[in-house]
This record gives sequence, C-alpha cells and structure tokens, in this order.
Amino acid sequence: MRLFKIFTALLLLPLSVMAASSVWTGKVAEKFQYGKGKVEAPYLIKTPEEFALMAKKYADSAYYRLAEDIVLNEGDAKDWAKTAPKNKWTVYGDTTKFARVHLDGEGHSISGLYINSDKDYQGLFGAWTGVVANVKIKNSYVKGRNYVGTLAGVFGSEERWLLTRPNPFGNENNGHIVNIDAEVVVEGHNF
Repeated sequence: MRLFKIFTALLLLPLSVMAASSVWTGKVAEKFQYGKGKVEAPYLIKTPEEFALMAKKYADSAYYRLAEDIVLNEGDAKDWAKTAPKNKWTVYGDTTKFARVHLDGEGHSISGLYINSDKDYQGLFGAWTGVVANVKIKNSYVKGRNYVGTLAGVFGSEERWLLTRPNPFGNENNGHIVNIDAEVVVEGHNF
C-alpha cells in the first residue's frame, strides 16, 4: 500500500507543477507574501491580485519580480473590441505622477490585459519610468485616445535610451527596457 501511495504522489506531482495560472478575480491583494520591495529582495508576484497591488503602488519606486505567469483575463483579445472580457485594468500613472516600477519578469508572461478607454496615456501604466525586463505581454487589448502603448502611454524622459543590461536591477535603475516580447492589439492616435 505504501508503494502505491508513493507512486501516486510521484505521478501527480508533475500535474500540480504544470497547473495553469489562476485567472484574476478583479481584486487587489492586501499585501505581498514575499520580498521587501528592495533591489536585493524584490517583492515576488505570484498571483494576479499581487500584480494588481504592484500597479496600485505605482509611485513607491519599489522592485518586483514575477514568480508565475499572470493571467488577467481569459479568451481571445482579438474579440475584445466588440465583447469585453470580465476584468478591465485600472491604469495608474500620468504625466503629473509617473509610475516608478522596476519589474523583472523572470521569463514569465502577462496575458489578458484589457484597457478600453477614450482617455490619453493608456497602457499597463499611463506614464512610466523605471526598469522592465524579461517579460512577455500577450493576448491583450489596449485602446485609448492619444499616447497609447502596451507598457505605457508615455515614458519618462530617461526612456530616450533603451539600454540592454544583463542585470535589470543594475546600478542605474531608470529607463531600461530589456527583453520584452509583446503580442497585443493596440488602438489609439499617438503611440
């Protein structure tokens, strides 16, 4: 009997490792479970709710690292211009208060981002400065009026130079975009 339990546990272990990421509930986590938000101990984002908390704390100039793929909505983004998915993303950051987020995706993806607005400065953040690296944004829909983009509608002045650094949290922490892959429907007037 003991051998059967061990065999069953070993058989089911890969299934739990391969389980799909949970879909966002539309809620925001109250706190991060792991990390301190510092370069040497970034907050580890394991849930879409923690990802939403990262966005809500956009002005804190903290450091984050994805520990899982983030799924904000299910379905096909190609259909979302006519039929909205369950969750609409709240865009934080504007030209009076830039989002100061340092995010290392660790090769994980963000999918299901949905923004459908008639306002300027639309994207994961409306106006952003910081570091983002090693992340894929896929199956997403971003629509706004002017200054629309996947990561941000507008980047801080440091963004004129897009530098590649092996360590996304190197000595100079502003204005770096490294190893980003996006599969997104983007609509607007100025990009």
